[in-house]
Amino acid sequence: MSFNFLPNFLKLLNTNLPELKFELTEPIDQNHEKLLLSYQTDIAFSRDKIKNININSFKISSESICLVVPSNHWFNKKSISNLNKLKDEKFIISGLHEKTFFASLLRSFFNKHNFEPKIIIESDFGGMILNLVSTGLGVSILPQSFEIAKTQSVRFIELEEEIDLFIHWRKNEPNNTIKQVVKYAEMVKI
Repeated sequence: MSFNFLPNFLKLLNTNLPELKFELTEPIDQNHEKLLLSYQTDIAFSRDKIKNININSFKISSESICLVVPSNHWFNKKSISNLNKLKDEKFIISGLHEKTFFASLLRSFFNKHNFEPKIIIESDFGGMILNLVSTGLGVSILPQSFEIAKTQSVRFIELEEEIDLFIHWRKNEPNNTIKQVVKYAEMVKI
């Protein structure tokens, strides 16, 4: 989101609503619903749809998740058929104990492929993860949109998993500016 959708979205908003002030925060996934309903935030983005009758959601995009490896790594597109070969690799990923949607997706991924990853570094900062992978410290799994960062010395290998991006806002929202912001989000093409 931070490498593709968000810059384009903010540029569109800045052009069309130049007086609007943005405050970007990154709460954990389960807080989005609470923050919207308590009016602590006006719009939320998350990887899963909020299922609450008082909240509207719109799917902005879907993208593949990818195995991210150093450019000289032995794993390649042909190896995809047997991801279990990765069981001895060192992983740099989001903490699997977290309650975020992406951590849940990773847990399912590793369960599906019957191995427990050897996690050497936990981080939710994709840019940092890319840099650590580029130094050869380990491998990771990230949404494909991180490829836009064009980090040197890494390769992205598309996996057969997808992840969505949703925008959420309160139903019956009285604030017309929020309605406009949602409309602009729906216009951004990824």
